[in-house]
Amino acid sequence: TFRLTAAKAFNTPTSQGLYLDLVVGLSSATFVKARGNANGYNYTRSANDILMMIDVRPLSPTEFDLAEVPAGAVLIIPAVLGRPAQFVQAEDILDLDAVFSEEIFTVEAGYVGILGNRMRVTLDLYNSWYENFVSDLTWITPVVLDTSDGLENFRVLGIIGTEEHNGILPGPDGIEGTPDDLRDFANPREFILTNVNYGSVSVGGLDFSLAYFFSRNLSGEMRISYLGKQAFDNPLTQAKDPINAPAYKLSASLSYTSPNSRWWSNLSIRHIPQFDWAAGVFFGTIDSYTVADINLGYRINDTYTIKTNLNNVNNDVHREIVGGAELGRQVVLSLSMNL
Repeated sequence: TFRLTAAKAFNTPTSQGLYLDLVVGLSSATFVKARGNANGYNYTRSANDILMMIDVRPLSPTEFDLAEVPAGAVLIIPAVLGRPAQFVQAEDILDLDAVFSEEIFTVEAGYVGILGNRMRVTLDLYNSWYENFVSDLTWITPVVLDTSDGLENFRVLGIIGTEEHNGILPGPDGIEGTPDDLRDFANPREFILTNVNYGSVSVGGLDFSLAYFFSRNLSGEMRISYLGKQAFDNPLTQAKDPINAPAYKLSASLSYTSPNSRWWSNLSIRHIPQFDWAAGVFFGTIDSYTVADINLGYRINDTYTIKTNLNNVNNDVHREIVGGAELGRQVVLSLSMNL
């Protein structure tokens, strides 16, 4: 059997992606907040079209007011919440639109066939094109540094705050960054993490399986999955954001069912290689792991069935998501009744 399919889908932003308002940290008396992006965020530029910062230089005439980013200054996203520091360019700091629905168009080509009456082969190739791909929480308020004495002797000059949360209101002239600006105590300055749309992203991969039937009761299967991309280009930081999936997955299984179908068993082994992970405030690396599972079942009669699942019998203690619990050996015994 050969197949060729195409589908289009839409992924609307969640209420969290639109209206999240959560304190996730504190840095130098400035809150670090995870915020939704229902209305977009804007940055202030001077009459000379130079990006402006919240000036934190001690004794500066514009201390805690807006000032132009000095020539030669360095912009950096600091290393917080477990994420590494990243340098950014002033020209990449652009006003951010409100996050909106991403569109996904996928094409798949597949084959399923029986070879020699004992082997089943399955191959699926796919590619997905995303428009307006929605990012994970992204830091949008860089810090301005003076590194003229060397990077190790840096001096903090200011914060590239958003107009919505920079602690400043325009004065009578209605323009931010002029001497008549006022303090906005209702919206103090914040470091902000939020969701943005990436633009166009393409992801492709394949799934392959090979099953062999030794007899009517005993069969084995091998499966391979490959993903052609492990990271996306963040348009703000120009860094790589992980896709939260490994480049490949390997698994194999062996299944047996008794001739009378009263009892059955299955041994499966899966291997996941190391990959990077980022979700919200959780960021890090998932170490590789290999897990063996055994499933046993016995049908006592037409009403009762007993099952035993031995998960991770080799006790490879691991995490499958950053911030999640460590997983080790687990045994589950269940009794089901057919009413």
